Parts: sequence; structure tokens; C-alpha cells
Amino acid sequence: MSRSSPRHVFAVMTRGLALSVCLALTTIVGCKCRSGPGDVALTQITRFVLVGEQIIDSQTAEYTYRADLYNGGRAIVGATAFALGAEPGTTPLDLTLRFANVASGVFVTSSDTFTVRQDRRVSFDPHDLQWLVVSYGTDTLEVITRFDSHRVDVTYGVWLDNLQGPEVELRVQAESTIPMLEVLEGLMDLEPPPPGTRSRSGNAFTIRRDERVPFDPDTLRFELLTLILFPEPEPEPEPEPEPAPDPAPAPHPPPPAR
Repeated sequence: MSRSSPRHVFAVMTRGLALSVCLALTTIVGCKCRSGPGDVALTQITRFVLVGEQIIDSQTAEYTYRADLYNGGRAIVGATAFALGAEPGTTPLDLTLRFANVASGVFVTSSDTFTVRQDRRVSFDPHDLQWLVVSYGTDTLEVITRFDSHRVDVTYGVWLDNLQGPEVELRVQAESTIPMLEVLEGLMDLEPPPPGTRSRSGNAFTIRRDERVPFDPDTLRFELLTLILFPEPEPEPEPEPEPAPDPAPAPHPPPPAR
């Protein structure tokens, strides 16, 4: 039986140690994946179902919908979709839809609904709404720190998928709905990427959760605090043509001959 040289054995051990350290860091710190410029958005808001209708007057109605989120990327722990744009005649009243535990390649129905106020003289198609999807999952997990024997602090980054939305800046706040889940750092200022693309936000949020209670993403919500819409740039006025020079005066006729 041939023997491996000491140099070969050392190289194999070194690679094995490096792999073990890499796997350990991935487990503890998480995968800090980054998207490049122009990455295509991997989520969709679709399959709208009308669940409520209220006629306000002869010209106005309010429609309430539930919708599905399709996830074309890695598994999502939690996601919130904000309706940031609409066609003329449509006013979103409730801007958010929430989703939890969305596996890769599947549709999941929202845990809540959204409502729009519509001018009845204008046709409405919910597919015309423009959404921003804020999501987090194992691929945005940044660090886990043990706080005590039964609680850990978990920090997540977020993905931003701009589904043909307008150019905006928004501030959101992560909030907990149960006492066993505490938000330590939840305020995030978000700048979405260009329409139809996704990016990894430079912001993150941190929660402290009790390991004795299974984590339910529906107990962590992102609330919209402020929204700044940037108007479309006005076209530059065309330069006015320079005035034509005054015509030269006609020459005086010669005096009559005597």
C-alpha cells in the first residue's frame, strides 16, 4: 500500500480544517450574500383575490384584496410587500401585505389584506399596482449572539425587490407583536434599486427571541413610517430660437434727373 507524503497529508488536513472553519462561520454568522447591480427581482405579487367591496358614492369605491407572493429565490423567513405606486384614479389605503415561511419556487398567500380607493369612472386592475418587497431569510442572516441560557440575539439583513415601483426612499420600523420577541434594532432607511431589480440593503435589524418558543415570522412586522416619492424630472425646456436680424433698410431711390 502506497503512503502519502507528509506534504500531501498536511495539505489535505489544511483544506479540511479550512472547510470546517468555513462551515462553522456560515452556521454562526450566516451567509452574507450580495447582489450585483442589475440583478433581476426574484419575487412577484400575483393571484389577487377580491375579498371585500364597499361603494362610497356614485364615483368612489373601496376594494379589499388578498394576494400571493411567488418566491423565485432562496427560502424566505418573512416578507412584507409595500404598495408604492398605482395608476391614476387609484389610491392605496392599506399599503402592506405580509408573508411568512415562503420556500423557494412556491406561492404563499398573504396573512393579511390590502385596500384601495378607486375612482369608479376608471377601470382598476390590481396587477397595475407597483410593489416593493422587503424580505429576510437564512441567506441574510448576519450574526447570532447568545444573551442568556434561553435567549439569543439574531441580526438579519434584508433583500429589496422593486417590482416596477417608483423612485422612493422609505423608513420602516420592525415591531414585535408578542412579549417573547423583542426588537433591539428595528429602524431602517431603505433605498430601493431600479424597477424590476433586487439589491441587498445596507441596513439590518436585530431581534432577541426566546428559544423556548418557536419563532413565528407573523409576530415580527415591518411598519411604514415615512415615504418620500421623487417626482419625475421635468424635461428641460427647448432653447428659444434666436430672433432673426432686422432686415437691412431698402436703399433710397436716386433723385430724379433735372
